[in-house]
Amino acid sequence: MDEVIERENELLDKVNVKLETLQQNLFDKRNRIRLRLKNYANILGGFAFSSKSFTNQGTPVVKIKNIVKGEIVVNDDSNYIKAETLKNVEKYLLSQHDILIAMTGATLGKIGVVQKEFDGSYLNQRVGKLELKKEIDRSFLKGILDSKYFLNELNKYIGEGAQGNISSDDISKTLVPKLSNIEMKEVGIKFQVLYDSIKDIKSKISSSKALQKSLINQIF
Repeated sequence: MDEVIERENELLDKVNVKLETLQQNLFDKRNRIRLRLKNYANILGGFAFSSKSFTNQGTPVVKIKNIVKGEIVVNDDSNYIKAETLKNVEKYLLSQHDILIAMTGATLGKIGVVQKEFDGSYLNQRVGKLELKKEIDRSFLKGILDSKYFLNELNKYIGEGAQGNISSDDISKTLVPKLSNIEMKEVGIKFQVLYDSIKDIKSKISSSKALQKSLINQIF
């Protein structure tokens, strides 16, 4: 089982290298003309919900802490809002596949994608949602934003302070690779294949470790 897990980890490393190589090639100035992110998407900042409004049940509110390893994780009892008490917050509703970005703190720039179970959740302040322009490929956009090369661009606009902050306007100014719609779809497919592979391998590693633990418990 040690050997199985080691091989799976090696495979995961190889796929991650392929992902980073693809991202690096796209951001390489020698390979691509670049343009402002605002050409691909608008950035909507979240709503400043009052801390007194949060309850232990109701509609989930996605905060920065809920963006975990590219997904949304809500396991805090004070992470909900009674939707019937709110007014004029419809534009902050989230849908499945929305791409979110952290706009402050130590994890500024981290990306998360809304899963099906959080369709209809609300967007909290200091979390941005990318509203894609027509015909922009979602997988392509996630792939370039979820990279250290995009973070390097983002760092040019981060405000001073212990935690660092960035505005929706500044995120829109960041330079990203320019691709035609056809190229975007082709690259988006490559990104999606890599992300699916990473998810599948991680699942196998988790299963292998569980099996290993079970075998050890049986032996000892």
